[in-house]
Amino acid sequence: MNRRDVLCGLVALLIPSARAQHSALLRIAVVHPSLPITAMSASGSHEASQYWRAFFVELERLGFSEGTNLVVERYSGEGRTDHYGELAKLVVRSRPDLVFVISGRMIDHLRSATETIPIVGITGDPMAIGLTPSLARPLGNVTGIVADAGVEIWGKRLALTKELVPSAARIGFLAPRAIMEGSQGRATLQIGVVLIEGTLDSPINPLEYARVFAVLTQECADALVVSDAVENLTHQQSILELVGANCRPSTLTAISWSVEAWGLTLLIYVTSSSAPLAK
Repeated sequence: MNRRDVLCGLVALLIPSARAQHSALLRIAVVHPSLPITAMSASGSHEASQYWRAFFVELERLGFSEGTNLVVERYSGEGRTDHYGELAKLVVRSRPDLVFVISGRMIDHLRSATETIPIVGITGDPMAIGLTPSLARPLGNVTGIVADAGVEIWGKRLALTKELVPSAARIGFLAPRAIMEGSQGRATLQIGVVLIEGTLDSPINPLEYARVFAVLTQECADALVVSDAVENLTHQQSILELVGANCRPSTLTAISWSVEAWGLTLLIYVTSSSAPLAK
């Protein structure tokens, strides 16, 4: 399932709840931890805008058109992980009919800020990150779609990297600190390699990526695994440029845009070289 399908699926979850509350005008808050507000529309030029176009096209097909009977309030955490909690409170104070949000971390902040406003989101394994004790019976005002195979997949991805690049004894893992210190980060530590933490601190911006790549180069990483964190998706261009400037092709990523941007299949990209990250 691609992100366009996921977004359209979320629309199907959004509409019944919203119609139950308001038959005329629908007010939704759209929240992303790091994506620019300008990208969260049908007309944005950002790489991720294609998914939002699908989202709004589907809303329109279901009878909700922005500017007529749909009001959309857009919020971005701008990659400032220390700001996510305050952002959630700001969203709740605006009293939307419903919140559509990306990432489990942002959902958790919103859930702490309201027990009544419906929250629909895309997240990783909600049980592993403590959003719900059950997938079949989610609790409270939160529902949505799980967009990955669970935190164990990251240990498997590291193992795959090791299989495909046998000389890789030191593997970098690029992720925000919140992920590195959470269940996904813990899962990556179970493989018999030296894991070099490419830990991104807040605020996350191109300069922070440059700092982390300098650390990975200094630590002589043999390969690089890129987390599917939303911040990495937002700053995809910075990652691509830094990989091109600092890495030989021994990088594994779970994000489809990177494979498309490099014009290579994931398997070829991982196995085409075992040269180290450091020059």
